[in-house]
Amino acid sequence: IGANPLIVGKNTALSVRAASICYYTQGFCQLASGSTEEALVRFKRVKDLLDQQPHIREDLMKRYVRSIARMIECSISLGQLNEVPVLLNLLEDLSRTSSPDHPDYHILLWRETAQMRLRWLIRTEDYSEALEFIRQLDGELEERSGKLMKEHLAVFHYLFVVASIGAKDLHRALYWVNQLMNDNENQLRQDLFAFARILNVIVHYELGNYELLEYNIRSAMRYLQRRQRDFPMEMQLLEAIKKMIKLSSAEKHQQIWLTLS
Repeated sequence: IGANPLIVGKNTALSVRAASICYYTQGFCQLASGSTEEALVRFKRVKDLLDQQPHIREDLMKRYVRSIARMIECSISLGQLNEVPVLLNLLEDLSRTSSPDHPDYHILLWRETAQMRLRWLIRTEDYSEALEFIRQLDGELEERSGKLMKEHLAVFHYLFVVASIGAKDLHRALYWVNQLMNDNENQLRQDLFAFARILNVIVHYELGNYELLEYNIRSAMRYLQRRQRDFPMEMQLLEAIKKMIKLSSAEKHQQIWLTLS
C-alpha cells in the first residue's frame, strides 16, 4: 500500500483532503515497517495540514485525533518527550470543546486520550498516578463496554498490566494479565497476547509462584511457536526463568539475569 502511486505520487494529492489521507496512510505504513521516525513526520504533516484548514478539519476530526494520538505514541517510543504534554492537552481540550455529530467520534476521542495519557504516565514512571487513573478507567470501561471493540479493550488491559508491574502491584498485574489472556478473540492483536504470556510468567516469577511456572513457561513457548512469534529475545528470557526456578540461590538468579543484559 505504501508504495502505491496514489499514495506516493507527487501529483495525485492536489487538495488538502487528498494530501492528508496520503500522509495519514503513509504514517501507518511506516509504523508497520518499524520506521517510527518517518511515521512521526507523516502524522505531524496531517495535523499541520488540517490545522491550516479548520473547516476541513471539522469534517475529518477522527483522522485528526488519530494522527495526534499516533504522534504521541511515536514520540514516546522515540524518547522525544518535549511535545507530548502539549499534544495530550490538545486531545483533552478536544474532549471538552469539539462536538462533531458522530457518536463513534466521542468513543474514539475518549479511547485515544485515555490510552495516550496512560502511556505517558508509564513512560514517565508516575505509577501511583497511573494506578489512580486505572481505577477511574475501569469504571469508565464498564460504562462503555458495548461500544468498544475487543482489540481496543485488549490494549487497555495490556497497559493496565504494564502499569501495575511498574507500580510493583503484582497481584493486580496478575488480575489484569488474566483478563487479557482469557479474551476469547486473541487473534486480533497477537503481539499483545504474546506479550501477555511472557508477562504472566514474569509476574508469577516475581510472586514466587514457582510451582506454576514450569507449566506456564511451556505453555508460553508453545503459544509463541504456534504463532511464529518465538523471537530470540523472548525465548531466551523464558529459558532463563526456566533455569532460575530450579535454583534456590538469589545470587545465581542474579547471574542469569545479567546474562540477558
